[in-house]
Amino acid sequence: MTQSRRQFKALLTGDARSRVLRSPQAKVFSEGVAQGKITGGCLTLLCRSLKTPYEVNTRNRILLIEDVSEPLYRIDGMLWQLKNAGKFKGVRGIIFGEMVNCRSQRKGDGTIEDIYADLFPNPGFPILTHCPIGHGKEVWTLPLETSAILDSTSKSLELKNCGVKQVSRA
Repeated sequence: MTQSRRQFKALLTGDARSRVLRSPQAKVFSEGVAQGKITGGCLTLLCRSLKTPYEVNTRNRILLIEDVSEPLYRIDGMLWQLKNAGKFKGVRGIIFGEMVNCRSQRKGDGTIEDIYADLFPNPGFPILTHCPIGHGKEVWTLPLETSAILDSTSKSLELKNCGVKQVSRA
């Protein structure tokens, strides 16, 4: 059974081991600790939801951002769209996924890290990149709107409640 499946099963059964998620392959972009509810998802869909009734609330939240098979120039544009819409103001922390198959189309276009550096010169909140969320082979199961603590220094996310309660049958 893969790590992803073990964590998913543990989360569904209320196993406390599912509550602290670590990602050795993650990269620390900005150090810190933040607490808030988890929100976010696919970058393309987050942008498409702007100015609709489904627009994501990012204030006081830990924001998840992931996507798959998008050229870097589109990732750059969509992230700037979120920034210009004020979606990074008041955010507690950000977790970027692996951005599977999101590549530059031309040599010399830069990297995803260059985009993050331009976007967040002095973030003031913790940011982890290359985390197992989204479309990779191994992914964390993260119930949205669950309270969590992001510790970018230890590359961990602790779920304060697992989203599932075990009910005793009398």
